[in-house]
Amino acid sequence: MNDNTAIALIEEQADKNIRREWHDGRWFFSVVDVVAVLTDSAAPLQYWRDTKARMRRQEDWNETQDNLLPLRMRAADGKQRLTDAADAETILRIIQSVPSPKAEPVKLWLARVGADTLQEIQSGVDVSGVTPPSADASLMDWASYYEQLAALYRQQASIETHLVVVDGRLDSMQDELESLHAAVSILPELLERLGPQTLSPEHQSTTQEMVKRLHDLTGYAFSTIYTDLNRSFRVGKYSDIPDARWPDVSAWFSARIAAAERRRP
Repeated sequence: MNDNTAIALIEEQADKNIRREWHDGRWFFSVVDVVAVLTDSAAPLQYWRDTKARMRRQEDWNETQDNLLPLRMRAADGKQRLTDAADAETILRIIQSVPSPKAEPVKLWLARVGADTLQEIQSGVDVSGVTPPSADASLMDWASYYEQLAALYRQQASIETHLVVVDGRLDSMQDELESLHAAVSILPELLERLGPQTLSPEHQSTTQEMVKRLHDLTGYAFSTIYTDLNRSFRVGKYSDIPDARWPDVSAWFSARIAAAERRRP
């Protein structure tokens, strides 16, 4: 499965499983559904509760909390039930707190939902619902009429501005996603070239000190201790031991030094 197919499948999953309601002039999305898609968790509600507990320690939590709305959405049992919902901007902030390889495709889906909706709205300013007053109407009636028209045109201008922002975000997300895919594609080659990170100079120095300590306690030759160490970690020389295994190396020496100290009179 190539990257584009994987992204398309994640967006399809989001479109199918994330409930959304048009409220107050914008989409609000079920936060639990977003978490479920991001994590594939068997208990997304509990996962969201745990995430909220972590987010409360963040500086911008109050703003996030203010933008969460309890909205009624159709649940799996077919009933309308209250659930935490948030607009696209707040959902993006929540996604940042949920580690997931699906984060970028879900962000892309959110942007596309907004763009598609705005494109539909942007077909023109519909003034059919605003009826002009009669020719002999009062100035106040005419003022009210023009105020309604002005409100419609302001709303349209706001939508057009929002559309430009969403389009820009969509392009930016697409570029970031492509860059991420390019970096991931060369990661195996880079790791192969770099090879495993071996013992750091500091850990090599500590190893030499512990070899000397073990030599002083047991009288074993340095070469014997090094050979035993290399054989235990299956390397040709101790400096080739992966640095990630340093805790094991330290434990190896600690056990032998402790045993040698117990045997001393």
